[in-house]
Amino acid sequence: VASGLELEEAERLLRGVVEQRPADVDGWTLLGDLETRRGNLAAATDSYERALKLAPDHWSALAPRLVALSSAGQSDEAIRRLEVFVAATAPYDGRAALELARRLPKGDATRARRIQLAEQAIRFGAGLDAVELLADLDPAAAAKYLPDPSTVSDPKVTAAESSKKSSATDGPRETARGDAKQEKKALDGKTSTAIPMKQGGAKPPS
Repeated sequence: VASGLELEEAERLLRGVVEQRPADVDGWTLLGDLETRRGNLAAATDSYERALKLAPDHWSALAPRLVALSSAGQSDEAIRRLEVFVAATAPYDGRAALELARRLPKGDATRARRIQLAEQAIRFGAGLDAVELLADLDPAAAAKYLPDPSTVSDPKVTAAESSKKSSATDGPRETARGDAKQEKKALDGKTSTAIPMKQGGAKPPS
């Protein structure tokens, strides 16, 4: 676990990044993650919203905002933002469709919508979690994504592969930002090297 001094140094480095490059979406997102870890929720919100203003389809910034909204008793606002994201901003992001399907109230009134979202999530790469949700909602609809158990040794593995194939044939979707993931891992215990910078204004890695 990173110490307080390491977190302070990471914040200093990240703020240097966004000061030099204010349009750096990943920089703002990582700063939001760091402020969340430090318990500075207002600062985290500001950083995530700056990232989303620059890139409205940036799931890595929206996802923690949804968590924060729900924790603050604003679940309806979280759902509203997800609806906009799924319908217009990033319709090919299976993760968002799956999250919306999970967050909608359970019951007959939303069942059809949740089934549609689960299938959308499967088509656009949400994987086995989306298949399992669809199986809970509509086993018959989920059957086409599942293998014949008598022909495979591990149905779950094959189901996941089936979901990946469905994603590959159904069109484009937003890919996760590899650089952001790598930098987030670096912050866990090695924050002083998360974003190396040289004196003299050398640019940090994106």
